Amino acid sequence: MKRSIATPFFAVSVAIALLLGVFVGFFLTANQVDLILEKTVSDSARDGLMLREWVRQQFSLSIAPGQLTSQQFNEISSGTRVEKMFIADEFGLILSSGSKRVDQEDLQNIHIAITRNTFKGELFHYLILRKENRLKLFIPLEKDQERVILIAEIKLQDMNESLSRLMIQTAIVLGGIFILLLIMILYSWRYIIHPLVRMKNAVGNISSGLFEVDLDLKRKDEMGDLARSIAQMAYAVRDIEADARSSNPLTGLPGNNRIEYWIRDKLQSGEKFCVIYADLDNFKPFNDLFSFSEGDKMILLAADIIREAVFENATDLSFLGHQGGDDFIAVCPVNQWESICRKIIRVFDKRVVELYPEEVRKKGYIDAANRQGENTRYPITSISLAAVSNSRRCFSSYAEMASVASEVKKFVKKKKGSAYHMCRRRDR
Repeated sequence: MKRSIATPFFAVSVAIALLLGVFVGFFLTANQVDLILEKTVSDSARDGLMLREWVRQQFSLSIAPGQLTSQQFNEISSGTRVEKMFIADEFGLILSSGSKRVDQEDLQNIHIAITRNTFKGELFHYLILRKENRLKLFIPLEKDQERVILIAEIKLQDMNESLSRLMIQTAIVLGGIFILLLIMILYSWRYIIHPLVRMKNAVGNISSGLFEVDLDLKRKDEMGDLARSIAQMAYAVRDIEADARSSNPLTGLPGNNRIEYWIRDKLQSGEKFCVIYADLDNFKPFNDLFSFSEGDKMILLAADIIREAVFENATDLSFLGHQGGDDFIAVCPVNQWESICRKIIRVFDKRVVELYPEEVRKKGYIDAANRQGENTRYPITSISLAAVSNSRRCFSSYAEMASVASEVKKFVKKKKGSAYHMCRRRDR
């Protein structure tokens, strides 16, 4: 089953659209999420650092870390996003709760905060709790050379709102990208893929013998050039096929339809030219006596000789057709007709004798029955050439020119041997 060119085109287009969408979405989301987190951490840390300053003030009043109560923490955190806070030592013991300790994860973060504060000078360490939608701050402090950690949990409401807006913005951007790609795909289909499919179908129709092409021949781009080339090819193939159908099967020369079309076209164009009608004399007795195959050889010989003479100095007017049997029609420029006739007669008379047996060549004739069945003596085949030209008189049609040529041919055939004659009558 044949697959349309549109199938891989759309598949590739969709794949590109998906990859581009994923890449753009990931790029936008990743960068914006980082910015949102950075802003959220910065805003939240501001509240945490404010608490640190308050704790330091308490320490400066000689209040021990373990003496700070949860009620005091609630009072100072009122109006902030801090939901919970307490102080623990570096070993994880919550100082205001007796023997209660932080969990293992918090203990690890306490060590990280102390290490970064000591070696990097970082004021705090944080941990984002996505499920709880909280930010946990670990802020190192010192009291009388005792290292403690202020741990505060801050609500991240703003981050959720920012992330929601980000998702909406990302969806809008991706939607715009897909719409743009869809427009590009539709444009490509209309102006590239669809014309190519039509051209493919047109070429298929031409190969099937259908020469009427349904293509956009008015486009002024490469597609239009290609469409016009295919149309020209269709017309050329149509003419070739028409020539082939009307061509003579023996000689391959154009037949009557093509001959009439050619001469009628030249008459309508107003060009001056000459038509030479060629006919073999005494051909039928030769054909009847020596067989049809020998007769075909003589016709092919005449075709070759006339073709060589007509196209020796070919121009746009040069043409040769085969009406059938032993009748030929040649077209040539007016100034070449006589030299062509002379050459045809000279070469034909020299070569035609080669088709006869030796004894006939010596006698110069053959004995064969005529149309009434009577034995008759016929000379070796000769050729008669009747010429007419629109340079001497005007012809309104091909039929009129053929009629005049027929009269001239009757006159020429009365002559003995090969001969030619031009109709010299002029318009009155």
